[in-house]
Amino acid sequence: MELSPGLLMLAMALTYLACEITLRKRTGGQKGPLNWATRPIVLAPLGIYLTAAVIFSTGSWSILNLTSVLIVFGLPVALAASYRAFRPEVPLGISAAVAVGLSLLGLATVWLGSLG
Repeated sequence: MELSPGLLMLAMALTYLACEITLRKRTGGQKGPLNWATRPIVLAPLGIYLTAAVIFSTGSWSILNLTSVLIVFGLPVALAASYRAFRPEVPLGISAAVAVGLSLLGLATVWLGSLG
């Protein structure tokens, strides 16, 4: 279980890298996935991370480290923006829901990794 946060971070980072390369090729290097990051896509995982940081900072489990920031906030935002870049016709709420789902998956994985 201690390896699960690292494995999730590796999978998310490689997925983001593939999206970045694909979008840069499609746009001639002009736009990357983060050009499609809008306020709802960024604020939803940020709210989850800040809430979890406040709740869990009082106990023995702290998520105030770089791995947790990347898994719970950074990479979910990047992947949801990538989803929005590939599917701009879908409603913005769907991209925000992707960000929330990935953020909650990251939070659960970090929690499980801390138990091991």
